[in-house]
Amino acid sequence: MFMHPKYLPFILPLFLAVTISAAQPSQRPAHRIGDVKVGAFDARNVSIDQFVADLSRRTNILFCVEETRSDSQVLEAGVTLSVEENEPLNHVLDHLQLQHPEIRWSIESGVIVIQTLAAQELKDNPLNMKIHSFEFKGSITELISYLNAKAPGLWASIWTDTPIIYRGNYTLRADSDVTVREVLCVLGRDYGIRWYAEIRPPLEPNSSTGSGIKLLVRVSLGLLQRGVPVPVE
Repeated sequence: MFMHPKYLPFILPLFLAVTISAAQPSQRPAHRIGDVKVGAFDARNVSIDQFVADLSRRTNILFCVEETRSDSQVLEAGVTLSVEENEPLNHVLDHLQLQHPEIRWSIESGVIVIQTLAAQELKDNPLNMKIHSFEFKGSITELISYLNAKAPGLWASIWTDTPIIYRGNYTLRADSDVTVREVLCVLGRDYGIRWYAEIRPPLEPNSSTGSGIKLLVRVSLGLLQRGVPVPVE
């Protein structure tokens, strides 16, 4: 299966050109998505999250997911699709989107992001929040706290059943403004950490969180089974 916490053992890294990078950026060249071949297989009424997980295992490309709490059942919808031997990955994803117009796919800093339509159209999507240029080094818990401090109003939390993620040290740098989503994608590309983000209804100013509306997102993290992913463009 795919990005929900109950499906968590697998991951991939990313590439964001000049804007943001790891301290020791990977020299792996980005693959053109039209040149990536999935290989022949038949999907028969498997869930969207399972289908996307299969694509990731076959290509070693990192897929991450973004949805809202209100449409959390979208990724459980069934997929029936026959993929030909030399069919490029972008064609497969286009067919998936045609079959399920409630989802969208895009490439973000070398990672493929699957969004539900509700998440893409959300006016106050916390992953769209901008963070000014920065340099960070520390644990994953410290990174999430850092993002919350750098993006006023953001209230992100994390969950993982992979303890090694908590023990890691991560270094990221941005030379210009980037979104929270871009930061997560670079983390994925360069450290093999895949993410699944569930956007929750905002808390109003009079809540117990203090002044100002809080934009909530729950980020679940897992590791790609084959280690460092292949970046795409």
